[in-house]
Amino acid sequence: MIGELFHALFRAFGDIFLPEVRRYLAWSVALGAALFAGLLALAAAALATTRVLDSSWLEWILDALGGFAALALAALLFPAILGLASSCFLEAVAEKIERHHYRATGPVRGTGLGEAVWVGLRFFLLLAGVNVLALPFYLLLIWLPPLGVLLYAALNGFLLGREYFELVALRHLEPDAARAMWRHHRRRIWLAGSALAAIAAIPALNLVMPLIAAAFMVHIYQDIRAQGGPRK
Repeated sequence: MIGELFHALFRAFGDIFLPEVRRYLAWSVALGAALFAGLLALAAAALATTRVLDSSWLEWILDALGGFAALALAALLFPAILGLASSCFLEAVAEKIERHHYRATGPVRGTGLGEAVWVGLRFFLLLAGVNVLALPFYLLLIWLPPLGVLLYAALNGFLLGREYFELVALRHLEPDAARAMWRHHRRRIWLAGSALAAIAAIPALNLVMPLIAAAFMVHIYQDIRAQGGPRK
């Protein structure tokens, strides 16, 4: 299973440079950079206009801690916000990658813009909500980095894997069938999502994470389909 996942991930990295996908790469980078800069600007503005304590040095310490927390929260929410913003073109990316690698898959159900945006919105709300709730635990585990990394990978890997797999599977299956396939292969998809969570934590590379995720899940879905559909 691990070998198959690495092979699919390696192919996904190559796919984002395909001529028919390259323009979406530029969009993803520009969109991601603008969104992250906007998040940081909002956090900085909130800190600059908020004064809680009369003591200047205590206020400075509070601002520093608040700035660290805001930066951590912006980094945690960034994949969710970028995923929502890029949901409008990920369907087209998945279609072009399938057309390039899997011409014999036959007709697809397709995912309308409304359905794709709904999946992206649900993904944003889930990922944002879970990470906001988990932020105190992340901060507590600063002194135990391995546990913090495991918590981040477990939570975000589960959500990233499920949502991007569903985005691809819905191109071919009705929602109930897509969820059934995810349940049967949830361990593989969770591992794949953990790899995506690692990519989302790497500066610069996280700007193209949605494209890599869409390509990655196309290959995982097609591998599952080639192996006979839903199997544990």
